[in-house]
Amino acid sequence: MFAERYLEDPIRNQDGYLASSPTENAKNLKGQLLIAQGMLDESVHVENTLTLLNEFLETAKYPSVIFLPDRGHVFEDREAKLVLYRSMTEFFLKNL
Repeated sequence: MFAERYLEDPIRNQDGYLASSPTENAKNLKGQLLIAQGMLDESVHVENTLTLLNEFLETAKYPSVIFLPDRGHVFEDREAKLVLYRSMTEFFLKNL
């Protein structure tokens, strides 16, 4: 739904959709990438993340991935936030 808001109709703006598609552009990744995915996310479905990860495998690249079980798009529990923020901090310290 967010893509349609900004890119409008996928038929009339096919070039825009392809240019902004993570799966179409996985081969162009330079550097490192961290993906954090809530397994119960109703906005970004796990299947979409798995499709993207498969594209990275096809290009012999693979990002760092954190799967958060029983968490959605937004989560409030302290423990999950600590894991996420620690992972992000370690990733930034290692890769920046």
